Amino acid sequence: MAKLNTPVPDWADLFLAKQQEMFHSFKQNLELKLEQRFEELNKTMKEIEKDTKAMTSRMTNTKKRIRDVEEKQNSQEEIIIALIGKVRDLKTKLSYMESYSRRNNLLLVGLKEGLLVGKEAGGEPAAILRYILDQTEAEAASEVDRHHRSLCPHPDPQQPQKPYVIGLLRWED
Repeated sequence: MAKLNTPVPDWADLFLAKQQEMFHSFKQNLELKLEQRFEELNKTMKEIEKDTKAMTSRMTNTKKRIRDVEEKQNSQEEIIIALIGKVRDLKTKLSYMESYSRRNNLLLVGLKEGLLVGKEAGGEPAAILRYILDQTEAEAASEVDRHHRSLCPHPDPQQPQKPYVIGLLRWED
């Protein structure tokens, strides 16, 4: 077969040139738009990274503050538990003191040793009570059951004397 050497028409060259020009223009527009999009994405990614760093910093601070609050709460719970124990002990002591105060005993502090020795029960202590209460013998409303010094060692001469306990049979206010 023989090869035909026919010239390419001008319109085909023009069409081909126009097509290449359009392709080149399309390619440039696409590259420009892609470049703009990449710049926007980079800018957005940097903002996200900045926000993430700020949130991480705030989260770290928040964790630290929560840990501090929990430690303070734990120490306060320990204090509360200790205080509850003290309140329980004080209630027990108060109950004992209230019960003890209902007894018909008087405690006289500061009486010299030997002041009431040798007196019969109800004799001299009753006179001391009448003197303290500013009563006559007829007005006396109390009857002494027993009297003694409190059970503690003898004090040195420069120390205060042992308290004197007087037990009453009955007491009228």
